[in-house]
Amino acid sequence: MAEIYKKTKEEFDKAVYAYLVKRLREPITETDAFGTGILDESGAEVQPGNPNSNWAYTDFDKLLAFIKSALGTEVNNLPSVFDGFDSLVLMNKMDLVKNVPVYRKVIGLVEEISYLPPENRGKGEMQKNADEEGMTMAMRMQRAFTCAQFLLQCIINGGTVASENVMDFDHTVLDSTEATFCIRSVGTYKDITDYLKNGRVIDYAHVKPDGYLLAVRIAKELVKANDTIFNPDKDNVLNEAKSWRTLSTYEQ
Repeated sequence: MAEIYKKTKEEFDKAVYAYLVKRLREPITETDAFGTGILDESGAEVQPGNPNSNWAYTDFDKLLAFIKSALGTEVNNLPSVFDGFDSLVLMNKMDLVKNVPVYRKVIGLVEEISYLPPENRGKGEMQKNADEEGMTMAMRMQRAFTCAQFLLQCIINGGTVASENVMDFDHTVLDSTEATFCIRSVGTYKDITDYLKNGRVIDYAHVKPDGYLLAVRIAKELVKANDTIFNPDKDNVLNEAKSWRTLSTYEQ
């Protein structure tokens, strides 16, 4: 048996195992099928023919539901180590060992703008009890990296916070977040701008000095992962890894 198969199987099995365990332990209310209104809280299908079914409630999702039902309470005995990770991270086989400290640091840097004055920011210590409205670790990760990508896009645009009807938010922020970090993006233009405005790192039209400082701090943390934090697909035009590396060379 050739080494190519052995290596491919080993890596593929690890990725599938992580994703499978995470999904089996995932509450119904955190699934895409529930979020798009296909399933109710008990897992019953309430919207047959929902246009989102082709991606949010796939045959694999149905297989997971069958396995969970068969396992019953035994599903709780599966390892919880993957619970806090975004599904897209696991799908893309990102290096969790190297990336977890960076994920936590970026979350800490972004979230501290909501409760610390500017002069006390920069440590990026992720607060264990900082969950807002039941936000999971994965949700906090999605928000933090989407906010970071929004800031980067504004800096690329000369520090201008373009209005919603000018900025192609879905493309330049949401798609770019996923293309750059293999982390699901989250929120609307208003969600992200409101969060950053409340943190006083942007105003209605510009990135403020503290916004530039936050972006540079994030960039410096990202490059510490030696490229494992970025999507390895360098040919994707939405992958802004190069811009983040450039930003990391600036002084804080």
